[in-house]
Amino acid sequence: MTKIEDTGIKSVIECMNLDQNDCILYLGGRIDDDNLYPPKYVKYLNRKIKRLNPKKIICHSHWYAWKYYDAGVLDESTKIDMIICHAGHMQKNTIEPIDKSRYENGNHHYVKQLVDKNIDIFFAFYRHDRGVFQCQTKWFNECSKDYDIEKRIKYFTYSRSYCPSQLVDVDLGHGDHRRNSTDGFGVIVNLLNEGLKNLNIAGFTAFGSDEDTSHFSLYKSKNNKLNDKKYFQLKTSEDQKAEADILKRLIENKTIYNVENYSKLTSYLKEDKYKE
Repeated sequence: MTKIEDTGIKSVIECMNLDQNDCILYLGGRIDDDNLYPPKYVKYLNRKIKRLNPKKIICHSHWYAWKYYDAGVLDESTKIDMIICHAGHMQKNTIEPIDKSRYENGNHHYVKQLVDKNIDIFFAFYRHDRGVFQCQTKWFNECSKDYDIEKRIKYFTYSRSYCPSQLVDVDLGHGDHRRNSTDGFGVIVNLLNEGLKNLNIAGFTAFGSDEDTSHFSLYKSKNNKLNDKKYFQLKTSEDQKAEADILKRLIENKTIYNVENYSKLTSYLKEDKYKE
């Protein structure tokens, strides 16, 4: 177990030698919903990411990173440079997908696979409250002995409280009261606050709150606030519909850029349904 001090998200960016105008790709957890990534759409995203050729790729949570490879959105020619993950998952040795039964292996398995693909990968853990982070180094026991834990493990904290008017220039109909962000959305906001000008995203629900949810998977959880509910129906302190509209507006304003394409997705979903 190693104590790691909070160095702030700015230092997390600096450790990857990023400038404000560098092309960055941030991958979110939407990839966990198999229904939203039909085979032709996966191939489309794979090609598009290769054409984008980002300087660095960041992924939210290691089990989602594994899923990007397993689904084929990423292949062996593309490396992930940083994993961002809530510290609680390390401390409790948990994962938080749509359906845990789809993940047969433990955290150490996914961590090892990512280190095997990129020995220089960073793991940046975060919390929303202040304090020292106790890094459970046993997560990395199966990794190559050449992996430098002392250098490659980072820790930062950030507030996930926001109101929509801080982020967009129009009233999107969700009120302007303060609310909590989902973790991935909160990281996007904090990356923008650090002045990044070429932030690309994939794996986020960013097509607006009116997106057709008929293909969305139901969550399987012991938590009744989540179980048998789709993404926009989750009973949490976050406002998923507001975030979807905010992200869509940020994309329209070219504050961020979405690698995903709704017309392509719906077209491929219709093709798959027709084949059935």
